[in-house]
Amino acid sequence: KWAQEKGIDGGWEALLAHAQTQELFTGQLERYRKDFKKYEQPRKFKLIGEEFTVDNGMLTPKMSLKRNVVQEQFAGEIAELHGG
Repeated sequence: KWAQEKGIDGGWEALLAHAQTQELFTGQLERYRKDFKKYEQPRKFKLIGEEFTVDNGMLTPKMSLKRNVVQEQFAGEIAELHGG
């Protein structure tokens, strides 16, 4: 609904890459990051269209994150965020 109101169309990838979407999430991070310790505050982020589920191997049946799988799957994006 938000995307329709802003005139953003083209599917998930277009929505996630759009500047207004990035601004929305940046604003939300700025709003809530004050509640976190300095080392817990995200400085950079990337929106991805893939959900973390048990079926795609990103979560355990207990709904815990499989960090090694996520790090392997998104190694390129993580390196980009870290400037490499």
